[in-house]
Amino acid sequence: MTSADLFSDLVSLAQSWGPVAGVVVADDVRRRLRWRGRRETPKGAATASSADKIDADAVVRGPLEALNLQPEVKRAEELLGTRDPSAVEAFAALAEQLQGAAFRPHANMMFRKRAEALEAVGRADEAIIARAALVWEELDRAQPWEAGFALLDVVRPGHQPSLNASAERVLSAADAAVWRAKGADLALLVNAFDALHDDDPYRAHAAVLLAEEAIAAEQREIVIDRLAVLRSIAEEASTDPEEQTRQRAVRIRMCLADVTGEWTDLLWEVHIRQPRGIVAWVHARWGRFCALSGDSAGAQYPLPGSHRPRKHRGDVRRGCRLVVRPAHGALPVWGVIIER
Repeated sequence: MTSADLFSDLVSLAQSWGPVAGVVVADDVRRRLRWRGRRETPKGAATASSADKIDADAVVRGPLEALNLQPEVKRAEELLGTRDPSAVEAFAALAEQLQGAAFRPHANMMFRKRAEALEAVGRADEAIIARAALVWEELDRAQPWEAGFALLDVVRPGHQPSLNASAERVLSAADAAVWRAKGADLALLVNAFDALHDDDPYRAHAAVLLAEEAIAAEQREIVIDRLAVLRSIAEEASTDPEEQTRQRAVRIRMCLADVTGEWTDLLWEVHIRQPRGIVAWVHARWGRFCALSGDSAGAQYPLPGSHRPRKHRGDVRRGCRLVVRPAHGALPVWGVIIER
């Protein structure tokens, strides 16, 4: 059973209960899920499984000591102190080891040290690109404060590295993205995005954040004024060999469909090219669009792929079920589950 399957059952229950679904007894929910064939995982087994994955040595002594990386860290710091170019590779190797052992925060610390080493040896532009990569990675995880840490060494008062124009734009966009994720005015991100050039790194990342933030803030004019640019970015990203980049194209196109109403082509395309979780996500966004535009029956119309075998129909219908329409004209409620 996947999280999407469980969520579909919960939405179905909410629909069957109607307006009273806002307040329910947990035991009633569990009982009805058992009627549907769902079974709870024994708590003891889950705890034991999780405990087996905990590195007790790393908890007690720290990841660097547990992986015996302290001598390598000391050596890398010495290389950095003498501005030796090999410090770049030394910190990169440390970061990869920590990342491979699932110590992501400590790996990011080493990636930041790598960026510091790049700047120390006169490769400031590369250092900014490396820091921007960390920023966007953390923002994708909805970790704005961690994203901001990647820029602390650059945006501190009195520190002004000599950068080329492209690196300056990338830095400005990353900084604006972090501040927007922390609640700053959207205009800061708009200006930074508009300044980016077609070949600037992480432009697609900035486009996704800009479009989604504009829709969330009900500032549709921001997307409308940039339809051609956002379409172009989405088209280019849709042909990228990396799956995450192709999914960014879908995210941009969902925002475009929110302002243009052009959902049909997108719905057909995701059924052909995207994994099940993305298909469910797009249908949920379509249902949201129907609810907000007053087309309360729109998500009940025949959907692309409804002619397919029964095993695929759960994905096709899931997006419709994610829109719950309470009685008496109450506002719609929706939710999204994405399978990773």
